[in-house]
Amino acid sequence: MIKKLTLSGGVFSNEAVEPAEVNFFFGRNGAGKSTIARALKAGNGIIWRDGSGEPESCETLLFDGDFIEANFRSLEGLPGVFTVSEENIALREQAERLERELAEMGAKYRELEGTAKAKAAEKEKALEDIRKKCWDRTSGPRGAFDGTLAGKKRSAAFFQEILNTAPAAHDYGELKALYDTAYSDSAQVWREMSKAGRCTYGTMPGYELMGKSVSSSADTDFANFIKALNAVDWVRNGHEHFGGKTDGRCPYCRQKLPADFERELAACFDERYQADIGDMIRFGKAYRLEMDGLIGTLKRNMDNAMPGLDMSEYRTKLQLLESAVELNKQRIDAKIKEPAAIVPLEDTDSLLIDIGGMIDGLNRKIRANNDIVNDLKAKKEACKKQVWEYLADILKEDIAEYNARMADLDREIGAVRAEADKLKGEGYRLRAELGELNKRTVSTAAALDSINALLYRTGFEGFSLRSGPGDTYEVIRPDGRVAENISDGEKNFIAFLYFTRLVYGSGDGESIRDKVVVIDDPDGAMDSGAMSAAAALVREMISGTGAPGSPVKQMFILTHNAAFHKEVTRSGYGAKDVNFYLVKKSGGVSRVLLCERPKPGAPGETESFDPVREPYEALWDQLRELKDPAAVKSVMRNILERYFIRTCGYDKSELRETVLERGGDMFTDSSGREKYAIAAEVLGDGVFVSGDGSPELCRETLRLIFAAAGQERHYNMMTGGEKQ
Repeated sequence: MIKKLTLSGGVFSNEAVEPAEVNFFFGRNGAGKSTIARALKAGNGIIWRDGSGEPESCETLLFDGDFIEANFRSLEGLPGVFTVSEENIALREQAERLERELAEMGAKYRELEGTAKAKAAEKEKALEDIRKKCWDRTSGPRGAFDGTLAGKKRSAAFFQEILNTAPAAHDYGELKALYDTAYSDSAQVWREMSKAGRCTYGTMPGYELMGKSVSSSADTDFANFIKALNAVDWVRNGHEHFGGKTDGRCPYCRQKLPADFERELAACFDERYQADIGDMIRFGKAYRLEMDGLIGTLKRNMDNAMPGLDMSEYRTKLQLLESAVELNKQRIDAKIKEPAAIVPLEDTDSLLIDIGGMIDGLNRKIRANNDIVNDLKAKKEACKKQVWEYLADILKEDIAEYNARMADLDREIGAVRAEADKLKGEGYRLRAELGELNKRTVSTAAALDSINALLYRTGFEGFSLRSGPGDTYEVIRPDGRVAENISDGEKNFIAFLYFTRLVYGSGDGESIRDKVVVIDDPDGAMDSGAMSAAAALVREMISGTGAPGSPVKQMFILTHNAAFHKEVTRSGYGAKDVNFYLVKKSGGVSRVLLCERPKPGAPGETESFDPVREPYEALWDQLRELKDPAAVKSVMRNILERYFIRTCGYDKSELRETVLERGGDMFTDSSGREKYAIAAEVLGDGVFVSGDGSPELCRETLRLIFAAAGQERHYNMMTGGEKQ
């Protein structure tokens, strides 16, 4: 808000300050801090952000002694603040109604939030249940296709993959065959099975004779004789076996055969008969040769067959074929022996057709295996995809039921959330309305509530406030009694609490304006508890400075109290723009010095740093700077008390004895008597006399006191080894 402040008049002479967002000024009393504070309040020498005068939307609030006097007149209250009117009562009633509505809305909102959480818990339970159900239902298939489930072998990951997979029906047997090959470590290419080939015996001469009676058509007396005896085949067979081997005699009765027996016998069998017999003999040989080769081919198919093929039915059919062929061989032999007999052959064509069909089916499996082996990577991927589709198909009804349940729960949760958001929006509206009412209300109760809230928030327990008669307040002690006496520190603290209320609100019921906050030594006469609470409130103001929604836009904190300064600066400032200044007075002229140093890690850049050290260290700083002997002696006494009595455990008499009696020989130079007198003075309890001793002589005396107590090393550490 304020870009530049030029201080002129009084102890300043055209002293220019370019303040930051938060500004700390440290200096002893009388250095000119209050002059700076009053200049800020009056707007003297100020250049504002836009280069013109103070913006209408901004006001400067100054806490100092004048503020305390103007706003705290007596025990009866803070005059001009706690007024009660009919309008304010009506506004309060309206505010209470809004607060009740807000409370009801809050209860309803919490109820809706509970419902939404319960629905969300239902979703979690439904998810847990469906995961377990899907996992349990697919136990068998998962085991059968374990290789395709890498990375998905826990129920959560498995279920998520099922959700991401479109179900599709697949034949389990075919899928298992694909998996067993694609995921087998011993997969290889196998030869296909051979078919038997085409049978030709059915086209050969002699085949059709098997179903006919073959007999001779000769018409001689002997031929008719053996026909009458139905012994044609018997005679032919006997002649084939014994012809030319019996020395002209009958092999059965041993009588001598007629001389023309061979001619008469040959005349019994005509040429057609002889040709048919020859055809049947040749047919029998061809049948044996062809069927033996065919069966050999079919048998070799079982040698080194692809593992996993079901050959049992094939083997059974082949055995049936062998049996039928063997029976046909016997029947052909019998036909040749008895051509007149009708000998039908067993049907082998049907068996061969069945076997051929089996070979086709088995070869399809072999080709499928070989196709997989020849393109193993792609087939593995295809197998994996199909397995997941197969599993998703098994679970599709369960997934559909789960998805429907989730959709219902999401709709229900959405409806609850929408209603809750509507309530939240209405709550914001009511709070804004309540805030507007509070801005228009200036009452004792509002002020007291605000101040008591500040007391509670800071942890202060010394007193609280309550409404008194009319528009007054009462200060209440922890035991419930009304305070009879209020110390100056308590008075100052109450005024500071009221000032804090003004920072965050409005004292006249108008809208809240932006603030430039100036705090000039707020700790006057406060005890440690009140000072700590005030420091906490100042830290809150610093934290909110420049933040969206905060009325505090710029801060100036001026103090001489190192302890208070440390309290308000101890929590840091985040990313805020902060400047530290020392206010020093010399020769009746004051300077405002910006504390700067090179910024670590940023060559060429500077940063502002806190120059105020711990209270004990600050005493040594004051020791260097003070010119008045009485002030120097006061600091000396504080140093001795803090170090020797509080830290080292001396008591006063022991310290006096150590320095003045045992170390008295240290005060023997030309100025020894004067130094001894100064040592006795600071080690006593008397009042200091301004004119006794120079500042240099006082500081040298302090060195001798530390030396006499054996603590000169500490003195050198605190002074850097320099002579004071």
